[in-house]
Amino acid sequence: MKVKEIYEEIYNECDSIFGSFLMYLVERHREYFEDDNFIEKIKTNYKDCSASSFRNRYQKWYTNSIIVLNAFLPERKNEFIELYSPDPKRKKLTGLTYKISDAISGLSNSFASPIDSISQVQRQIDIVKSLKDIIDSKIGDIKQIIENDVFENELDSARYLLFKGFNRSAGAICGVLLEKHLKSMVSSRGLIISKRDPSINDLNAELYKNGVIDSTQNKYLLFLGDLRNKCDHDKELEPTKDEITDFINGTNKVIKTYN
Repeated sequence: MKVKEIYEEIYNECDSIFGSFLMYLVERHREYFEDDNFIEKIKTNYKDCSASSFRNRYQKWYTNSIIVLNAFLPERKNEFIELYSPDPKRKKLTGLTYKISDAISGLSNSFASPIDSISQVQRQIDIVKSLKDIIDSKIGDIKQIIENDVFENELDSARYLLFKGFNRSAGAICGVLLEKHLKSMVSSRGLIISKRDPSINDLNAELYKNGVIDSTQNKYLLFLGDLRNKCDHDKELEPTKDEITDFINGTNKVIKTYN
């Protein structure tokens, strides 16, 4: 399972984990609740959460959370662990030194009880939820790096074909790359094109209509679209070396600057 999939699983379980913990406390440590109305409110709000399965589900959630934290936010991993595990040097059990593992074990005294861990579980959940934007951003960055490497390798292939005199083949590679990049721009903005296989000009028109690109960029893409058509459709007129050089350089420019 990929780290992103693990995160989606623990993120989706956050509310259920919290509810199950509250139900666990109500079932196992009801005597520490002073307000019966609060108990009834918990039972009503979290009636679908299972107290009996809390321990096993929490342990899996906790372990997977550490995996994700280690990958995306290692600076908060120790904080997350410390909310669960007591300090080995702990001398007294107080509200400040009480941990989630103590609540699960049922430890208590006149200064601390399982109720003290409610806020700690909530803090763990807040840490997990705070990862969402970080993960989306980092995965987006990784995806962009990979795509850029692929594009650069393909452009190198086009340059080599041009060097060998295969102008049309070099241009065809650029056409595919340019079209793929424009489709990504359209998709990332939630734009929809009715055509099943939109051309560079179709994609260009959609981006311009929605203000993603300006008139200068629109005209430049029209120019590159004409070069693509010449490589793919006009079989009687061979594209020149200079035209394909412009196409390669133009594709490279669009990929790196049109986002």
